[in-house]
Amino acid sequence: MRFYHSFWSKPAHTLERCKNFLLKNLHLIALSLHYVKKHGHEIVLHTDSVAARILNHLPYDDIYCTLDDSQLKEYTSKVFWAAGKVCAHVKEPLGSISIDTDVLLKKPKVFDILQNDKGRIALVVQDLEIDDCGHYEQPRNFIKPYVMHRYAPKEMRFDDITAFNCGIIGFFDAGLKDGYISAYKEITLLLSRSNQLLSKIDPKSTALDLFLEQMWLKNLTDYHGYNVKKLLPDRITSRVNIIKDDELGYEHFFTDFKEKEKENIKRELLCENPNLFVKIENLIKKEN
Repeated sequence: MRFYHSFWSKPAHTLERCKNFLLKNLHLIALSLHYVKKHGHEIVLHTDSVAARILNHLPYDDIYCTLDDSQLKEYTSKVFWAAGKVCAHVKEPLGSISIDTDVLLKKPKVFDILQNDKGRIALVVQDLEIDDCGHYEQPRNFIKPYVMHRYAPKEMRFDDITAFNCGIIGFFDAGLKDGYISAYKEITLLLSRSNQLLSKIDPKSTALDLFLEQMWLKNLTDYHGYNVKKLLPDRITSRVNIIKDDELGYEHFFTDFKEKEKENIKRELLCENPNLFVKIENLIKKEN
């Protein structure tokens, strides 16, 4: 199977912040790709030339500077951080599976499930989130006047409180993939062209882009009746630090929990792949 990571430097705001973020999270990124390769699968990286200076030290099967794409230069705001991931989706063939750089696939069972469902599903995602805390309410109300005439009430429902978590996402149907990507680009580029609109968005908030990346995908599959494989059971979105399934060997780290677990992540990488651990330690010392 073919997996891919993506990392776009622009949402980090500055080159220095991008470098610091990567160095701080490098052990986790390396552990994520290590487990894919450990179980005999291919993993590639889609990034830009800025981030590649750090990430090209990791043993990906291939590294593509896909995110130097001229179309991404149209995004004047950093709030649409998933645009880089969507650009990577465009470049990958059907059947490739995107995993976030903070997702670990530790056991063969998770790969078996993904392989066994090929040919019967249009999409695989991590899980279904039920928005019990109103996380999507503000972005939903913000975006509604600008896109309702184009997408509602068909594909985009503004009364839905469910979304797909895309920590893992793989497209197996060309129609679904093309429809999702084209609408994401159209909506985000529409919003990006208005400085007045962008001034109303908190640049540190991820809620708007999560709504467009995750809730839009759920709406689209519902409307068209696509068959979706959810790797994990449905859950509410009340704040969690990590999504974990020990039976599958699946872990997805969230936000500040990565920093809290940093020493455990380092120990795990040292145990799993001592040579890669040493290489990363040396790189961090050199860059600092």
